[in-house]
Amino acid sequence: IDHELWSGYLLGASHQRGLGILHEPLAYYSAFADETYPWLAESWEYNADSTQLTINLRSGINWSDGTPFSAEDVAFTLNTLRDLGAKVRWGTDVEQFVQEAVAETENQVIVTFKVPAPRFFFFMTYKYDIGLYIVPKHIFEGQDWATFGNFDIAQGLPLTTGPWRVVFSSPE
Repeated sequence: IDHELWSGYLLGASHQRGLGILHEPLAYYSAFADETYPWLAESWEYNADSTQLTINLRSGINWSDGTPFSAEDVAFTLNTLRDLGAKVRWGTDVEQFVQEAVAETENQVIVTFKVPAPRFFFFMTYKYDIGLYIVPKHIFEGQDWATFGNFDIAQGLPLTTGPWRVVFSSPE
């Protein structure tokens, strides 16, 4: 039932159903301006050989249930995608590059790569209406990402870091 699929990681899920509105990006690339704008991330930097990426997140951001958005959410998302691989959408892309993502502080993530990955942050960035969704660890932890629809309006799902909320969804 498509109208109840609010996880962008389910095989067959479509980014064209509003997931990009609900799940704000770490950064946004504007093809019109040919510029990348920080969003949930304030900054990011690679080491000299592009085998490590440091992402600094904005502070003061909360999920719609009031839980703080943090580096734990980013590290959890990347490590889970790496572990799930082909079982979920985007998993294979993450699996081939990410060795480990670690929340160094509440607002800093360090991603270590298996091989140099100088374009990995661009892969994570929203562009042309696609990008890597960061999920709330406190909701997705323990769920089977291959089947979890992330939809229960009574429970406030899906959560978002932005101003939008799903209050109704139907096949129409």
